[in-house]
Amino acid sequence: MTKRYAALICRDAVWTNALTPGFELATGLIQVFQGRRLHIFAEADEPRLTLPDMTGVLIGHVFSTCSTSSKVQSVERSTAQGWRDSQGSQMTKDVWGGYVALMEPPNTQSVQILRDPSGALPCYYAETDLGLFLASDVDTLINIGSLASEIDDTFLARHLFAFDLRSERTGLKGIGELLAGFCLKVSLDFTRTLSAIWSPWDHVTAKAPQDMTSLAEDLRATINTCLAAWAGSFRHILLGVSGGLDSSIVAAALASLPSKLSCLTLATEAADGDERHYARQLTQALNLPLYEAFHDLRDIDVTRSSSAHLPRPSLYALNQSENRIRRELADRLGIDAYFTGIGGDNVFCHIQSATPIVDQVKAKGLSFDLWRCVEDISVLTGASLTEVVGAALKRSRNKSAAYTWVGSPDFLAAGLNLESQFAPSHPWLCAPSEALPGKAVHIAMLLRLQATIDGQPFGTCPPQIHPLLSQPIVEACLAIPTWTWCQYGQNRSVARQAYAHIVPNSLIKRQSKGGPNSFAFDVIAANRNHLREHLLEGELAKFGLIDKDALSLALNERTGIKSDHHIRLLLLAEAESWSRHWCERARSSTLKSRNLPLRLPN
Repeated sequence: MTKRYAALICRDAVWTNALTPGFELATGLIQVFQGRRLHIFAEADEPRLTLPDMTGVLIGHVFSTCSTSSKVQSVERSTAQGWRDSQGSQMTKDVWGGYVALMEPPNTQSVQILRDPSGALPCYYAETDLGLFLASDVDTLINIGSLASEIDDTFLARHLFAFDLRSERTGLKGIGELLAGFCLKVSLDFTRTLSAIWSPWDHVTAKAPQDMTSLAEDLRATINTCLAAWAGSFRHILLGVSGGLDSSIVAAALASLPSKLSCLTLATEAADGDERHYARQLTQALNLPLYEAFHDLRDIDVTRSSSAHLPRPSLYALNQSENRIRRELADRLGIDAYFTGIGGDNVFCHIQSATPIVDQVKAKGLSFDLWRCVEDISVLTGASLTEVVGAALKRSRNKSAAYTWVGSPDFLAAGLNLESQFAPSHPWLCAPSEALPGKAVHIAMLLRLQATIDGQPFGTCPPQIHPLLSQPIVEACLAIPTWTWCQYGQNRSVARQAYAHIVPNSLIKRQSKGGPNSFAFDVIAANRNHLREHLLEGELAKFGLIDKDALSLALNERTGIKSDHHIRLLLLAEAESWSRHWCERARSSTLKSRNLPLRLPN
């Protein structure tokens, strides 16, 4: 999301000033903080906030939670003290944004590293003989720590089974990721303690009863405030729009702000992937310039990894076409940030089930409004009233509110037994005893988002911002009951109501939209032979992770591919390309000399 940073927490006092010039030369970064054990490096124009008395630095964009949501320029000593004493939990109440905080409290024996709840800025780490290295990206981490890059095939198996459940582990041995909303505490003896500094469950208590109008007004005010804060950090924003609800809301919130705003819509040759007419309605109503482009098969190389810069495969070859178009526009227009509407379905609680009925009964009993909720779910899902009531009764028999994470074994080797071995583990999935099952679904949707926001390599394009993931917006949406989100038989109903007077009515009332799936079909159809060779003779096969017979059958030109398998095949192709990249990198790294005699952890 932002520029690069790196940090080192030294074992004992092994760092000397003589090491700084070499470190700066090797990374292209400058030292912005030097404590007793903590040393922080960043780019010269990196947005950052230095704490009083040089006790730490917040790298990234930091905004105040007050009504103006202005960028924080300085911090009072007492405020910084509260952040340190609370190990960061108070920080999440006072500020928000996209940041990583690194603090070395005075007169203590520990260093604290915190990642903001949105997960906007990455934080990877690895332990060596010299200490704990941290960085914004894996390339910097490996280079400064003189690390190997061996693939963890056990992790890779679980990742392919549940690729959308982010964990501390990565696909590279010895490299971990600090998860969003967590604090890593490193003591003097190098004991590491991980704790949650923010939990979505702390924000699910429903507000005092409010009508839809009040809820919508409050949500619009929060969204507008957050978008104004983000936009104030950039001169010319390029917003991806599809004519769908979420990107339309972002456009509406940005349209009247001082920052220059241009819009981009991408289409496929197939009709269900061409939504330019909706994007035109939006930009004409808001008086915004719109650039239109088509996905191009010539941009796609299914054997080239789109996530080679990441410690796990998480992007698709489909990104290659969009990235090329965005880079060209950025160069031509002077774009310095790319905004998206990604995350709207998740944040605005797009639930297509009878679970909100269960929530309402548990929260309010058999109230007068219950039948209206049943009718809303019937309209929303297309199921009959009898089917909706039956589904709600079935869900209510499950006494646990916890969300069950379901993985996909498609095309994976049967011997892996991932269904029995895989145990989803993340604190957000641990529902409190009084939790409502619909809110557990909402929170699982937010957790799933963390696997979709990995950006492009640093320096290759402007930073990508997902403003709907802003902490104040997420917290506001968590406080709204699930049954309210489906009022009038519409998904994301509060968000629709919030912008009904700004966004064209034809877009506000849209219940479904197209997308690039048809382009995925084209990519698979044009690359079956390449994919067959790529997957059946590659690293995933050597690791014993894939079902070669099932893949061979699916990629046979005489066999039709199931509609839900196109994206799955592209995910496996990316995992293969990613694995080949890192296997080759591991082989080549053994031939290179290293400047620091460091050791990878067991």
